[in-house]
Amino acid sequence: MTVQLFILGTAHKFQCGGRDCTAEQAEQFATELRSACKSYGVRRIAEEMTAYGRKHYQVGETVAYKVAQEMTIYHHDIDLSPSARHALAITDCTVIRASRALPVKDAGEKLSNALDDLRNELRERVWVARILRGSPWPVLAVIGADHVRAFRKLWRKFGIKVEILHEDWEPKSGQHAFSSE
Repeated sequence: MTVQLFILGTAHKFQCGGRDCTAEQAEQFATELRSACKSYGVRRIAEEMTAYGRKHYQVGETVAYKVAQEMTIYHHDIDLSPSARHALAITDCTVIRASRALPVKDAGEKLSNALDDLRNELRERVWVARILRGSPWPVLAVIGADHVRAFRKLWRKFGIKVEILHEDWEPKSGQHAFSSE
């Protein structure tokens, strides 16, 4: 079975290439993405991102979006917007309300950790669904490093072969070429 999904985990600051990311770091990330797309015949980039995320990082377009445009590869955001998270009750407000209402020792910390897990699990499942409903394949998923292993585990349930290219890509001084781990 051929690999249909490639995962590249990184920090959102590199993903966005805006604040807290130098132009050289953004270019290294772009080079990494181009190399991965060429090496694996990627036809679509699915990115853990939203318009809110771009605004938060003060960019109009992410590095992956720019690379997709340059290479004429389809690109789409797969994350939940803040309003969608609110509708699913996976915001910090839920923790605050629950910690006040429930008679649980250390409710704030326990509930906060449990909600973080729940929030990530729900978001990752949405990403899977959004990637599954689209085409073409193969797909490069650009996501936060904290999600890489859980995301791969979800895909394995579908019997889809997945390859992690990087669990946590970071720019390296003088290193511009693609490397697979």
